[in-house]
Amino acid sequence: MSSHNTSVENSDNDDDGQTNPLLGTSSQQNASIIKQRTKDVCGHCMKKCTKSGKGSHALQCDYCNYWFHRECEGMDKETYESFSKLAEVLPNINYYCVFSRCKGINDEMLRVIGPTVKKVEENTKRIEILETDFHKQSSEIDDKIVREVKLNTEDIIESKVKDVWNTERERVKRLRNVLVTEVPEQSGTSEERQRKDRDLVEKLFTDHLELSESDFKIQGTWRIGREDLSAPKPRLLKVILDREYMVATILKVTRKLTISDDPNIKKIIIFRDLTKEDRVIRNKLVAEMKAKNEILKSQTDPGTGEIVTDKWVIRGDKVILVDKDSKPKHF
Repeated sequence: MSSHNTSVENSDNDDDGQTNPLLGTSSQQNASIIKQRTKDVCGHCMKKCTKSGKGSHALQCDYCNYWFHRECEGMDKETYESFSKLAEVLPNINYYCVFSRCKGINDEMLRVIGPTVKKVEENTKRIEILETDFHKQSSEIDDKIVREVKLNTEDIIESKVKDVWNTERERVKRLRNVLVTEVPEQSGTSEERQRKDRDLVEKLFTDHLELSESDFKIQGTWRIGREDLSAPKPRLLKVILDREYMVATILKVTRKLTISDDPNIKKIIIFRDLTKEDRVIRNKLVAEMKAKNEILKSQTDPGTGEIVTDKWVIRGDKVILVDKDSKPKHF
């Protein structure tokens, strides 16, 4: 990340007239923006990013190399100053502009790094005090200890940034995938098995979920794990779709599988392809939901004395109470 109080002429980005892959969805508008950009103007407002005064609070995107005013990026002054201080300690720290397609990476980085910035500042102050005291007490104390503390702090932050980046990249890769259970293993060559799996899934979507061909488009299928003919259940089947919205379309109608007359169809479950971190969160929500529903089983309505038919379900990242018609209860 680069930030002002230094000249924007440090940027070596040249406008080659091609659309940057991190820009927004309107290619015509983005091409127009690129043509207007120069080395010393903000990628949003096209006004100069100056060395001092108004316009001096600017950051350089480490992906597209364009400069952006802090205000145009929607960053408050406190966050900008924190990034500037962090850049003094870690000159290789990265910043990505809002045109990045990797959704949420900057926000997640800020959330993870924010508390660490304060610790870095505190550690820096402690190091300065230690350096002074050491020089006063003995000239034989080696500054290697101080340098190692700084290096360890840098390693911790870089490790956290890398973890956030890898998690978000993995999450984006899975947005177009669904996982399907209980799909029988097929015979034949690898290509033949994949073709048969694809045909089965298409039949499942059209015949049992009652989706039209325009509702989904399958790019490919993939079995998760090694083939084991002695296993009691078939391996999970990953289905890669053409668009993200197709995942939501499919998940909205999966309840139709539970009311099927065919027992083999009834036991099939379709769910999102989650990252390891998301699976941990999901498992906690499932455990919470099951525990609350167990409590409901033993309760009766105080007004009628009838058994409570409400239930706890997972909606988004929360467990909420709904009535028998699956409408949220206000409590």
